[in-house]
Amino acid sequence: MEAEGMHYEGNCIRPPSEAYSILLQVTVGCSRNKCTFCGTYKDVRFRIKDNDIILSDILFASKYMKRQDRVFLMDGDSLIIPQKRLIWILERIQEHLPWVKRVGAYANAKSIRMKSLEELIELREKGLKILYLGVESGDEETLKKIRKGTSAQNLIDMGQKAKAAGMKLSVTVLLGIAGRKRSLEHARATGELLSAMDPDYVGALTVMLIPGTVLHDEYHHGEYELYHFTHIGNRLLAARGNA
Repeated sequence: MEAEGMHYEGNCIRPPSEAYSILLQVTVGCSRNKCTFCGTYKDVRFRIKDNDIILSDILFASKYMKRQDRVFLMDGDSLIIPQKRLIWILERIQEHLPWVKRVGAYANAKSIRMKSLEELIELREKGLKILYLGVESGDEETLKKIRKGTSAQNLIDMGQKAKAAGMKLSVTVLLGIAGRKRSLEHARATGELLSAMDPDYVGALTVMLIPGTVLHDEYHHGEYELYHFTHIGNRLLAARGNA
């Protein structure tokens, strides 16, 4: 199979810490794609890429990306890929990119739950050593409002499950996502969630209003009020410190 270039489609999103990684797009879109604040894959139907395309990209990387020793699997939630197929991808990475030290991927609570602990361990042994989990908030009302599709306790359980498999866990929370009215509840509950989950890394991002999203519409209809992120960040740090 000839390696002619990387077959990227649409918006390619990766964590800041994967800036120098080989970006291997194995899925297109997000398996959930219902969060009110996110417009990244709004008009994209989720699908897993064909194996021949994935292999072609791996072969291209084997020729032209020998200085990069990490791989990040895009798009929104590649952990949702069925186990046998995901193992096949990881084995092709090991076969053709033997210098790669770590593979990373986005995950959500559903995709972690769908894998048994033994399957997660198998993935880690095949090189998938870090998962990035978007928590956003530990406040139950906020999680329901933003249509996250999970509970705070489930997020804690799934984060702990990934760690029990020996994987590194990096989570993100959204400053401002609860708006002004529930900012304190958001900060306290998120601090408690992070203390219970005990991830390896935490990234605190600031909510942005994206045109075309439900949250953007709520803001313009007066149903959501932005709250300055420094206030929430200080409350979040205080809440985790006191948890």
